[in-house]
Amino acid sequence: MILLLLFISLVNTDLSAQIVSIPDAKFKACLVNNLSINTNEDTEIQLTEAANYCKYGIRHFESL
Repeated sequence: MILLLLFISLVNTDLSAQIVSIPDAKFKACLVNNLSINTNEDTEIQLTEAANYCKYGIRHFESL
């Protein structure tokens, strides 16, 4: 039973989406309000959403 709980807790931490950190509030609002980028329509940009969008030409700048 303890092993099962440990396994579930470890798997659960890996299932959370990775969020892109965007310190500029105006730029983040622009990205979040663009449904072509924010495909799940939440208040954050996930790494998968950022990687899949290439119109602005910023996808290769991973450390912005």
